[in-house]
Amino acid sequence: MRLSKFDTKFSQLIESLKIRESKEIIPPKFINTILLNEMKGFVGLKTDSLEQTTAKLNAVTSNILYTNFESKVDLLEDISEEERTKYKKEVANSIETVVGQ
Repeated sequence: MRLSKFDTKFSQLIESLKIRESKEIIPPKFINTILLNEMKGFVGLKTDSLEQTTAKLNAVTSNILYTNFESKVDLLEDISEEERTKYKKEVANSIETVVGQ
């Protein structure tokens, strides 16, 4: 359910950033490099610091939203394996269609 509200969250974030920019409250430029690397990891790209290469990972199942959900749902004893699989597929689909857009 939360994943379906991703567009709303980012719209609010963008509006907040515009307000900060209008008030000249902006981060230092070196922060951009750090944030860019974090965002690449979020969408499934991993930077190898030794080789300085970028390898494409499975963007859905390596996403922290998916891995966090997967670790929690795997601990649930009250649901069947079929239900776990169903929920994981739903989360993967939401990440791919809503978050990844």
